[in-house]
Amino acid sequence: MDMPTILVMLVACAAAMGCIPTMLAAATESEDGTDMKENPSLSAIKRGSVGITERDDAHQQVWRAGGGASRAGGRGGGANAGGFNTGSGSGGAGAGAGTGGLSEGFYSSSCPQVETVIEQQVRVILQADIGQAAGILRIMFHDCFVQGCDASLLLLRPTTEVTATPNNASIRASSLRALDTIKAAIEAVCPGVVSCADTIVLSTKIAVKLSGGPIIPMRTGRRDGLSAASNQTVVNNMPPPTLNITALKQNFQNHGLDSRDLVSLSGGDTIGRAHCRFVDPQITPTISTDLNTAFALNLSRICLPANNPIKASQTTHLDFVAPNLFDNSYFNNILAKVAIFHTDAALTNASDTLQLVQLYAQNQPLFFQQFSQSMIKMSQLNVLTGQQGEIRKKCSTPNQFLNS
Repeated sequence: MDMPTILVMLVACAAAMGCIPTMLAAATESEDGTDMKENPSLSAIKRGSVGITERDDAHQQVWRAGGGASRAGGRGGGANAGGFNTGSGSGGAGAGAGTGGLSEGFYSSSCPQVETVIEQQVRVILQADIGQAAGILRIMFHDCFVQGCDASLLLLRPTTEVTATPNNASIRASSLRALDTIKAAIEAVCPGVVSCADTIVLSTKIAVKLSGGPIIPMRTGRRDGLSAASNQTVVNNMPPPTLNITALKQNFQNHGLDSRDLVSLSGGDTIGRAHCRFVDPQITPTISTDLNTAFALNLSRICLPANNPIKASQTTHLDFVAPNLFDNSYFNNILAKVAIFHTDAALTNASDTLQLVQLYAQNQPLFFQQFSQSMIKMSQLNVLTGQQGEIRKKCSTPNQFLNS
């Protein structure tokens, strides 16, 4: 029996009967669509996490009423490129990867314990909700792809990045609160030293590692942006899950990212969940040729009819066999036609990307190596360094509004 057939049988079993093998059991789902099962690979942590901060306190009322602040310091061209199967638009032109001022061990003197503190917090968070690994990873993708990795996604305004349609459809509120918790723990030991932008990047690094993925040697030294992208900027720069391979490549090229980056970063969808409204075009009114028929029928059972009142919040696993394990199953799923999105199947429609899908499906260490390289590359897109921006004390609020 070949691998595609085995995968289809496993997925059909899981989706139709709830009989995913116990060693790879799917997690239960929280109210915001996250997975809620303890990761057995994580060691027990007795230290409790810092209390989750409230993202709608009095400071936010001032920020919402007062509008935005202009950016301090310049940066290269605007960061305009694609996201991961959750947005709309086709990306804009002009981007650059600014790496000056970033280094490994940037905080070795000013906050040497930063990664230890972050790992302690992330372990606690994942033990309570393993689905937060995918949520944190998604936040980094969305933050870096719009204005560069400046934590502008975390800012709150009436028309901020996180409430733009491509983001509010896929960014988990609980993952934003998790980052608030992590930042509060850092501030407790190194006040005013570590940026929110670096907090996102380092939290993502650790979440990937604790999910079974590679250890990524991320550089740090980013500063935080002072303003969020407009709703239209976000909409214009996040690609929908319907793009063909030509449009996907162009989206990434606009960021200075190539086909290897496109394929390897797409592999981040090996963990997490998808909203059914993004799955619907693949299964209604007719089943897409991108999908195995049996798999599509099972998806239609999971994703409720369009007129169901809870349809908007309905989600499904991206990978039914090992939904919480960071591995190379995404690529095997594509080849077996059991990947969720049209953009997944699109990776097989060009010879160079198809070859990479086949290579990564056969060679997980190779995928991990390229994923690490591409994550480093993405993490350096249009960063603020030196005296640009600021080091936010609270990730949701520019410092000038904290004492207002």
